[in-house]
This record gives sequence, structure tokens and C-alpha cells, in this order.
Amino acid sequence: MKVLYSVLLGVLVVIVAISFVLKGESTHFYGVAESMEIVVNSENPVEIKKIHVVQGQAISRGDTLIELISPELDIKISAAQAELGKLKTEQATRIAQLRAEIQQLKAQYELNKKLTAGLKSIPQKNTVSGSDARNPIKLQIAALQRELHLALQASKTQSDKSNSQVQLQAEQLQNELELLLESRSKLLKISPINGIIGSINFKEGEKISPYTPVLTLHTKSPSFIKGYIHENVYNKIEVGQKVRIHSMSDKSNHIQGEVVGVGSRIVEYPVRLRKRQDFQIWGREVVIKIPPENTFLLGEKVLITSSRF
Repeated sequence: MKVLYSVLLGVLVVIVAISFVLKGESTHFYGVAESMEIVVNSENPVEIKKIHVVQGQAISRGDTLIELISPELDIKISAAQAELGKLKTEQATRIAQLRAEIQQLKAQYELNKKLTAGLKSIPQKNTVSGSDARNPIKLQIAALQRELHLALQASKTQSDKSNSQVQLQAEQLQNELELLLESRSKLLKISPINGIIGSINFKEGEKISPYTPVLTLHTKSPSFIKGYIHENVYNKIEVGQKVRIHSMSDKSNHIQGEVVGVGSRIVEYPVRLRKRQDFQIWGREVVIKIPPENTFLLGEKVLITSSRF
């Protein structure tokens, strides 16, 4: 009989405890002040060149966090720069060659004019008439001048196949080089927020695989509250609802927040948020956005209330 009484008493205690929790949950629930965490990593295999911060350090937006290097990326950039330089050199050489040929032909044409000027058997009018335009040297000069113009205006060339191909290749190389240089610029990691360095997972000189977290940082003050509301009353809270956040250690410290997310599944309460840690409670996660200007501590337990309960 004593065993039976003990069991019944235990069941009664549990029922009373659950009833007490449900009564409390119908008017308020608990949560933890948390911060947005930013993970710093790289899309490509890299090596850590220099770390500019230490764990726990306060940093400002724009501060340099780490410098990464990618030998493979440097090789690609050097190859693209060399190939682009080669193309530009070839173009410059061809332009200089065209100019020299044009000058040489002009000099030859002027010399021929002087030599034929004194010959009575050749009418002088031919040197200035339409027949002069058909002079082989003049035709060569005109052809070279057109080619020179195309070489100087390569980006606008449409008619010269050879020049267009060279220009297209140069443009492709230039675009590739710009993308590579942009990727290299991303290896210098800059802080996007005013915050605190969380964890640093590697040392200088170590090699890092793609998307492996190198370090983390978070805001100085909590940016949201993660609360848990009992499964029997979860339908009494919704996105957009205004709630009041109270500090558990300082009752005068309270601010207004807004519900921005309600979990789509039932999960187990964290032990810390249970009124009694010896039995399980289930409910839904509720994410509440709070103003950045707040005095809550990161990880602080808070009380959440709403007039709509």
C-alpha cells in the first residue's frame, strides 16, 4: 500500500507541476537573449597569411579580420596577365609595323613622283587625276591605313575577322582577369558589423578547405530572443505580434520586441528554460527581434509577455 500511495503522490505532484507550468505559459514564457553570428570562410582552398584579431576583441565595421592567400588563384592571375600582355604587345607591334610600312610607301610614292615629274612623255595630270587614285602604291597605302584604323579601333571593329578574333580573345581574357582579381580581393576579410570576435579556429600558415569556418563574430548586444512556448498554447502567438521582454535579474530592464518567427515543429525545451528540470516539456520555438540598443547580456534568460495571451 505504501508503494501505491507513493506512486499516486508522485503522479499528483507531476500533474500539479504541469498544471502550474501551463497556467504560467498561458500568460508568459521564457527565452534567451542571443546574437546574430557571422561565420567567416572562403569559397576556395586557401591558406591563412595573417590574423589581425584575437578572440573576444571588440571590432568595428570595416576592420580587417584576416588575410588569406590562394597560390592556385595567384597562378591563374599571373597566367591571365601574361597572356593579356602578350596580346597587347602583339597588337602594339602590328600597329608600329603598319605605321612604318605606310611611311615607307609614302616615301616611295613621293620619290616616284619626283622621278617622273621631269619626264615629258608622262602627262603631269595623271599624278593628280583619277588615275592617281589607282596607283598601286596609293592603293597599298590606303589598304594599310584601313588596317591601322581597325587596329586602333579594335573594340569597334566588325569587318576585319582577324582583328575581331584578337580583340574578342583580349576581352575574354580581361573579363577572366577581372573575376580572378575580384576573387583575390575577397581573400582580405573585412568586418561587416560592429561586434565581438567569437571564435578563431585556425592559426597563421594553416591551409583551409572551402567553406570551413575560419572565425566567427557577433554583435556586441543581443539582436534577438529565442523563446519557447508550450505546445498547448502555441497557437496564441503569431508573427508580427508585439511582446514585452523583461530581464530576469533586473525587473526595471524591459523593452518591446516583435515576433519574427514561430517554429513549424514541436521541439523539446532546453533544460535551462524548464521550471522543473526533472521532466520534459515540449513546445515551439519563437524568435523575437529586439532593438540593437539594449542592455541585455548575451545568453541572458528573459521573461516574455504579451497582452494577447
